[in-house]
Amino acid sequence: MRVTKNIFHSATSVLELFKFVTSLALVSAVSVALGVIGLSGVTNQVSSLNKGLMLVAFIFLLIRYYHGNSLHLLESYEEGNPSRNVSIALPADAFFIILQGIVLTALSFTILNLELFSILLFALLVIDAIWAGTLVRLNKDPTQKYLLEWFLLNFIGAIVLAVGYLLVSDSSIEIQVQSIFIFILLHTIYDYWRNWPRYFPPPVERTLMIGAPLTAKIIDDAWSDPELKECIVRAYYLCKQNDYAVYSAHIIEEFGAKLRKLGSYVVADVREAKDSAVYIGITDGTASNGLAVEVGIAAASGTEIHLYVRDTSENLAFLEELVRAHKGSLESYGTPDELIEKIKKKLKLTKGEDPGKFFNSTDGYGREIR
Repeated sequence: MRVTKNIFHSATSVLELFKFVTSLALVSAVSVALGVIGLSGVTNQVSSLNKGLMLVAFIFLLIRYYHGNSLHLLESYEEGNPSRNVSIALPADAFFIILQGIVLTALSFTILNLELFSILLFALLVIDAIWAGTLVRLNKDPTQKYLLEWFLLNFIGAIVLAVGYLLVSDSSIEIQVQSIFIFILLHTIYDYWRNWPRYFPPPVERTLMIGAPLTAKIIDDAWSDPELKECIVRAYYLCKQNDYAVYSAHIIEEFGAKLRKLGSYVVADVREAKDSAVYIGITDGTASNGLAVEVGIAAASGTEIHLYVRDTSENLAFLEELVRAHKGSLESYGTPDELIEKIKKKLKLTKGEDPGKFFNSTDGYGREIR
């Protein structure tokens, strides 16, 4: 399924609601720390220094959750992205984000009640672990490995918090405050250290377009070339794992299952061929007007061109001369495995796993290649 404008707007609405809730939680926490508001039964023995430490710890927590949730929603539901199980994933995301917001708001009122704060923090980590575990099951995408790390970070964090609280529960308030502060600080630092490129991506995004015959491979409304499909899917996810922003009409159109109107994708394809830093063409030599136009536009725009042609193609020599005339490169390939290795070598791709092994001969949407 492709992310539509309505799906994207729904996701951003959830984010706006979470933004409001986190703002409310921040104001509440500051008010509690300053003594403007409070809960009955909250200890008055917390010193000003400890109040400050608890407030700073809560702010760290709030920043990390808002930052992470924002990135997750905007990445997952960016308009035009391929997204499987979106009818299940978006409601699940909305439910857990709203639930997190409720717990964060409750936490803001309990920053001076160390026992209740610890219990709610444990609940927040468990909720986050369950959410991440749910997403790991729903998203069979090798570019979203952060979901598994997200699950482990919160699952292990919940265990460490529970054990740590039991160890210091009979200690002084100062030790309990310092323990909570150190836990949240280290938890935050580790998360940002492990996911720094995702939280703070490089200023220059490397853009890449994958082109191949599309309509020429659709017969009776069904894609007719499973090997070419495997090549495109594996190349797409391999490049995404190596920090390229990848555009592929085949992925968006789900290999003909979700074809847009002709004018819609022609305009998009022309724009991407013109603006992308790298153009990769994959073909078995099938005559394709779209592929020829894309290569021409990429050449005229100074885009780096790499064309991969099946070694059985009768047009191999002609295509080689054509591409090299535009200062591009052409290589022949015999199997999808050979193609992936050549793309790896040409673009110096060193990160991630082979998506072919990850998908186990599926098309990237959980369906077997036929």
